[in-house]
Amino acid sequence: MDGAAGKKGDGAIKGGERRRTVRLPTLSKPVDPDALLELHGFGVAFGKKVILCEISFSMQETGSTVLLGPSGTGKSTLLRTLAGLSSATPSFRQWGAAFYRGEPLHDGEERPELVAQSAQLMMSSVVENVVFNLPERKQLTRLDQRDLAARLLERAGLRELCGKLDDSVVSLSLAQQRHLAILRQAAAGPRLLCVDEPTTGLGAEESMRLLEYIHEEDTRR
Repeated sequence: MDGAAGKKGDGAIKGGERRRTVRLPTLSKPVDPDALLELHGFGVAFGKKVILCEISFSMQETGSTVLLGPSGTGKSTLLRTLAGLSSATPSFRQWGAAFYRGEPLHDGEERPELVAQSAQLMMSSVVENVVFNLPERKQLTRLDQRDLAARLLERAGLRELCGKLDDSVVSLSLAQQRHLAILRQAAAGPRLLCVDEPTTGLGAEESMRLLEYIHEEDTRR
């Protein structure tokens, strides 16, 4: 599922042996109309360096899906590409078919949301970060925003931050910042939220707390 690297031209090099890569015909519509995300023969390259080659899978609307694989096999590249972040690189190219919510996945249209491994919070207060992506933010008074932020923090298992709404996020621990970054994206209600390496650099207890929150967030959707 993580793809293959080392492709050059119309073939791939593996162990010194050149092999041909068979390209599948590009589909105009998804095979499974009920799938939230569906890829067929999907590939990604930067210039001549192929990162992902002929990825095919589908993902349903409910439940969690975990991508497992060694470092450097293209997991982060896949998530960044689905979120539309890879296309900013001039050498980026992709092929195959990708469908999201039954429609072709194109730049400028609705895409999955991504919390990157090095997700950056706004250099502002806790409350500003929590309400930043909320669709109803402009309709809420400042007091309503604070009340909603406190409720979202408590529901996310970050009760200790409810009394620190005005504190700068730079004062938070790495685990709290990572937790808050996921909450900020999840609060906006995306249909598909991708989280890249959420527990990297965290201790066992911090990792368990964060994974429990992700699981709880999934069950609420």
